[in-house]
Amino acid sequence: MTDLPAVTLLLVLLALPAVALGSPKLTSADFPEKVPALSTCSQSELQRAHASVSRNIKDMRNGIMPSGTVVVAAINRMNSCDPETGFCIPLMQPKSEFSYTLSDSVKDPCVRYCAILHEWEHFIDERPWSMKSPDSELSIFWELLPYERQEQCLRKFVKAESANTPAAAKDSAKPATQPASPANK
Repeated sequence: MTDLPAVTLLLVLLALPAVALGSPKLTSADFPEKVPALSTCSQSELQRAHASVSRNIKDMRNGIMPSGTVVVAAINRMNSCDPETGFCIPLMQPKSEFSYTLSDSVKDPCVRYCAILHEWEHFIDERPWSMKSPDSELSIFWELLPYERQEQCLRKFVKAESANTPAAAKDSAKPATQPASPANK
């Protein structure tokens, strides 16, 4: 591990009180959206979304940026970055500040729920990163975990239908795969 410059350490120390005072650590279990009734969701839409998300995950695990996708959601995220080193730390915001933009083209309630959950995973992501990392590496770093969480969510709705049981899509289990942080680039 390399020693961090004093400026970076100062930024880390300055960011920590804001994080600690602003909000307790948020997790997937804090996700504010209500699970939709499975009866309101289309299995064909769920399967189509699941196939797309799964393909994107496979591509990212092979170092390939997802292609042919449309951005359907977005959030704003604040970071504290050291311009000299490029080292950035996400600043955690209170749960009340979670807001997102979601395309009207995502109409199925279960698919929408899982897409919003994807954005929530971005919102609660505390992993440091580096502005000096290649864009493709950063994109995969930022997107893989939220895509994995979205896939888990979609799969639970599909499984719930096949088992004819209520969806338990709000499981707080985190994905096992965690890509290495590009923070030390």
